[in-house]
Amino acid sequence: MKYNWKQLFRNIILERGEDYYYGGLVSDLKKEDFGYSAVVKGNEDYEVNIFIENDKVTEMDCDCPYACDGNNCKHMAAVLYAIDEGPLEELPGKPEDINDILASMSDEDVRKELYEIIENNREIRDHIYNLYRKSSFTRTDIYNFKRSLEELAYDHGDRYGFVDWRNGRDHVDGFSRCLEDYVEPMMTRREYLNAFEALKQAFEVINNVEMDGSNGEYSMVEYSIEDYFKTIIESADENEKDVIHDWFSDLYVNQDEYILSDLIENIYENSFNDEKYLYALLDDVKERLDNDEEGYLLEHDLKLYRNILDRLGKDDSEYENWLRKHEDNVTVIRIRLDQAEQNDNVDEMIRILTRMCEDDRFFRNDDYHRKLLKLYVRNNDSDKQKSILKAIVFEDRYSGLDDIYALKELCNEDEWIKYRNRIINKYEKLRLEIYFREEMYKELAESLKNYPIGETDKYAKYLENDYRELLLKRYIKYLLDLADRHPSRQLYDEQYKYCLIALKYDEKGKNIKQILDVWKLKYPNRKVMQEMIRELENKVMPY
Repeated sequence: MKYNWKQLFRNIILERGEDYYYGGLVSDLKKEDFGYSAVVKGNEDYEVNIFIENDKVTEMDCDCPYACDGNNCKHMAAVLYAIDEGPLEELPGKPEDINDILASMSDEDVRKELYEIIENNREIRDHIYNLYRKSSFTRTDIYNFKRSLEELAYDHGDRYGFVDWRNGRDHVDGFSRCLEDYVEPMMTRREYLNAFEALKQAFEVINNVEMDGSNGEYSMVEYSIEDYFKTIIESADENEKDVIHDWFSDLYVNQDEYILSDLIENIYENSFNDEKYLYALLDDVKERLDNDEEGYLLEHDLKLYRNILDRLGKDDSEYENWLRKHEDNVTVIRIRLDQAEQNDNVDEMIRILTRMCEDDRFFRNDDYHRKLLKLYVRNNDSDKQKSILKAIVFEDRYSGLDDIYALKELCNEDEWIKYRNRIINKYEKLRLEIYFREEMYKELAESLKNYPIGETDKYAKYLENDYRELLLKRYIKYLLDLADRHPSRQLYDEQYKYCLIALKYDEKGKNIKQILDVWKLKYPNRKVMQEMIRELENKVMPY
């Protein structure tokens, strides 16, 4: 085409369309009366139509979500490339397999080529050198390992060293390969302290790299390093384990200063199971418990306290004594509730939950109200059920129709009418359904204008006898709004559908005829739309 269709697309969309075309993703390209049609492979197969008149693109549609929102998409661009360049065809012949080529080479040529590759690729060189070397690892090797990790941040980061989301996964993959090339051979040779020193360097590097991390890159690195640490701790002798424990002990005190703080906590608290380490950890936990304020840290330390006692083979009497001394503590109250639930002690659960609902320190009562409701249902206590349902419906952040109509079942008629008005005012999203269930059809019909058209479709059959005019106004307004949207095959299908729906409520088709007359004059160049209008005019004729 002489027409410069590329101006219809943003640069990045145009580039992706070009990638799709040269990737061979355009198929079934056909010349049509209106222009061209094709199928483009993406997450799904998308149908694309390109409307061309006088060598100029007049209209395009695609059934991908991006195009359905009114945008010119990469699938459209890919088809336009195919129209200009022609469909891609496979070249004749079968490509040679790399194994065939290697088999035809002499040993000398293979060794020569391999040497060139090794000399020019740091990752391959490190992998082969560390895997097949005969000598032990040295401090120089650990230094080279650290330098390799630091160079990754340079390779994948910007000029400030920041690794953004586009390069994060590549950075993590490179990091993991370095660990495999250096740490795994050390562990295979049982050089556990060398492996530990290398992991220390990896820990230091990753904590100094600024990375977007939004796709979980830090967690991926953390899991890799953690697995190596655990394996080393399990395999190391007593002296080696002492060295490793001392390092983690120092980090543990200031763990919040490190990005990989979860790794420090998990290793220090769970991987050193010798008695001397457990007793040292137990002393730390007891000291913290005496100073901890309410909150997550206290809950964590209490769980750890009980866990250590269990690992040391002790009963939990010491743990229970601490709880009894702090019965008014928020965390202890939650623990007592967990214990009552585990023992299925209904009376105790009700007592604790009632206290929690009345205590301002438990500021989110939704879950506690629902737990209480289940217990009152279990006890067949309707008065208590009604009281809790009122709290759920009127005080909690959200309740559903099940809660609302469970409350109705427990109310007399006067109570329900009073509560119903409050509920309708509070729950806008449930309002239409409540109007419907309560047979408040006038209110339902008048409210539909404030909701998406799908809600009108949902209730139209119940309103069409008495509220035809209101339904017609709603559908006419929607049709007028549709006409202002970006043209596409989906839009025309929508217009056609709602013209037919509105026609059911339009006496003599007067309103639909007016809309079609306006569209004919306003959009003369939309060929598909004009065809649709003619088809609709034939259906309006009988009216």
